[in-house]
Amino acid sequence: MPPGGARVTAVDYESLETRAAELAARFRGASPYPHLVFHQLLKPDVARALEAEFPAAVDDRWTHYHHYNNHTLGLTRLEAFPALTRQVTEELNSERFTSLLSRITGFPNLLADARLEGGGLHSTETGGFLNLHADFTNHHYHRNWQRRCNLILFLNTDWQEAWGGALELWERDLSACRVKVPVRNNTAVVFETARDTFHGYPDRLSNPAGTARRSLALYYYTQERKVLALSTNYRARPGESAGRRALIAVDRMALRLYTTVKERLGLSDDLASRLLRLFRR
Repeated sequence: MPPGGARVTAVDYESLETRAAELAARFRGASPYPHLVFHQLLKPDVARALEAEFPAAVDDRWTHYHHYNNHTLGLTRLEAFPALTRQVTEELNSERFTSLLSRITGFPNLLADARLEGGGLHSTETGGFLNLHADFTNHHYHRNWQRRCNLILFLNTDWQEAWGGALELWERDLSACRVKVPVRNNTAVVFETARDTFHGYPDRLSNPAGTARRSLALYYYTQERKVLALSTNYRARPGESAGRRALIAVDRMALRLYTTVKERLGLSDDLASRLLRLFRR
């Protein structure tokens, strides 16, 4: 953080804007679905500072996504972010950055989500995982917002590949994993969000106790007259047992029911988090 709390510019816009056409071609031509990996999205000193100030997931401000398909923690309250992390999040949600992202992805007039619904800071501790899934496709509180793409920025310098946690991008028919994005500080991936853009890190992490897979996740939308509304669609990998497939499906249906209730009653994830912590104990 600069002296006196001065604001920083975290992204090298001049470089990215110069290469926007090239990056757009790479995004659209990528397999198994449109995506783009940035090996240094932020200026290196900013990325190091973000990693250093990443908060420990030790208080009730963190949402516990602990169920059969997901064992992670998330912090969506921007006011609880450390100062620089909040600045960078606001920059990645700014008009300048979303305009650049629109040029790269081809989705016009992208909208940033100031609520960080389902996104924000994510921390996955030892033994955590996230089963393969396609993300929810609409914003739960802006009914005419269609989700278009995700940005995930990793904030780990010393993460070992053997610990797992690489983000897997799978074929749309779930026949095979095609891309693994490594957990590496300042590596970011932007990918399309659709009903069949399956991804996750389904194997339990084996990192040492006291460490965590850490990331910042931001989701971008377009405003539409008609929106495809689907909840998170968890799926099994090829070759997994019938019992595991059944449990994944039951959990998926429970999540779909929860999402429906959440939208109709205007609930936040805090209530679900408290219930999940209670069941965990």
